Amino acid sequence: MANTNKQKRDKYFYISFLNVLSTVSVVVLHSNGAFWDYRNDINWILNNMVECVFYFAVPIFFMLVGVNLLDYTDKYDTKTFFKKRVTKTVVPFLIWSIFAMLLKILQSPRYFIQNEIAFDKIFNGIFNTEYMFIYWFFIPLFCIYLSVPLLAHIEKKNKNRIFTYIAATAFVVNIFIPFSVKFINIFFGTQIKWIFEIPVLGGYAFYVILGYLLHNNDLSRKIRIIIYTASVLGLLIHFFTTYYLSFKIGRVDDTLKGYNQLPCVLYSSGIFLLVKQLSSKIKSDKFKNIIFRFQKYTFPIYLMHLFIHIYLSRILETINIHRDSQIFVILITLISVPVCIGITFVLRKIPVVRNIVP
Repeated sequence: MANTNKQKRDKYFYISFLNVLSTVSVVVLHSNGAFWDYRNDINWILNNMVECVFYFAVPIFFMLVGVNLLDYTDKYDTKTFFKKRVTKTVVPFLIWSIFAMLLKILQSPRYFIQNEIAFDKIFNGIFNTEYMFIYWFFIPLFCIYLSVPLLAHIEKKNKNRIFTYIAATAFVVNIFIPFSVKFINIFFGTQIKWIFEIPVLGGYAFYVILGYLLHNNDLSRKIRIIIYTASVLGLLIHFFTTYYLSFKIGRVDDTLKGYNQLPCVLYSSGIFLLVKQLSSKIKSDKFKNIIFRFQKYTFPIYLMHLFIHIYLSRILETINIHRDSQIFVILITLISVPVCIGITFVLRKIPVVRNIVP
């Protein structure tokens, strides 16, 4: 039995690895905020590189939703599914959003009392994530949770075929053609318009289905090479096009920003597949145990890392380490991650409070 459990754990190790990798990548991206302040210098080029290289984080998170939840009916019923989602994500989101609001009150109580004490202000602050902007991720995530039972109840024997159709159609109609039209218009000065979209296949639901397919299918070497090639191409297009267009207008051009843009889809798919393939070659149990332990802290790291960023950045500024330098990105990441882990470790020792860092 122990050997069977180890084999199962090793088989799905890459899921934990992707979770950890994406969490660290999110921290790096939020440490790299200087990217959005365009400067015609080497530091901004490096900021652009960091932005593009770590851009896969959010798509991978949505892909892991597909891996972990689209077969939930094998383990529990729909009532249990929603109960778990509420306790593990909705409750922490609400509590940490309120915490962010309280911090704003402490920082500027007079302004807050004059302008914010109203139901609509508080509602927008929490559910439009105005108190903590990085929590925007929760809103599409909750919508996806509402959609998951519809997908999960498709008969298992039909899932692969139906999901392949959904993913292929969404990729062509909602992602590939719109990007191609945009690219042609930018570089050839045309005014082509693409008005077609399949709403039911739109948004981040595409990544949920894509993650399921990549997880449950062993692709041939030829297909993997095609995906890896497309992934590298997507990264290069993202980097060089952003650099060229930003240089041209003298400010950050966000034409290729958005996780449903073709370069991001290609790049993120390649990262997912690469980690899945390479993880099977990792034999070190020590390294695997580190990743499994780290994974237990990934969600709390996401919840609280920006609070740490805000105060840590002020300290670094006092010693002349400014946000537009690469050492700033490195230090913020290396310090905030273990600090979040330490805070989580302590909070989990306290009854009741432990529920806010699941």
